[in-house]
Amino acid sequence: VRSNRLSEVPVSINELRKLEVLDLQHNKIAALPSLGNLQRLTELDVQYNHLEGMSDIGKLTNLERLHLK
Repeated sequence: VRSNRLSEVPVSINELRKLEVLDLQHNKIAALPSLGNLQRLTELDVQYNHLEGMSDIGKLTNLERLHLK
């Protein structure tokens, strides 16, 4: 979902429990919903957004790559 001018990520993203890579770069996202249920997530790319913070990132125990800019 990169480069789609998204301003928010739906809370229902947490239902994708088998998701391994989430690419949200080049959007207009200011805040992420809780991602704590995405236990298989290994890569999260949130570059080039308007993020003000990220909560519960520590719950993503399989996260290997986090892209911020």
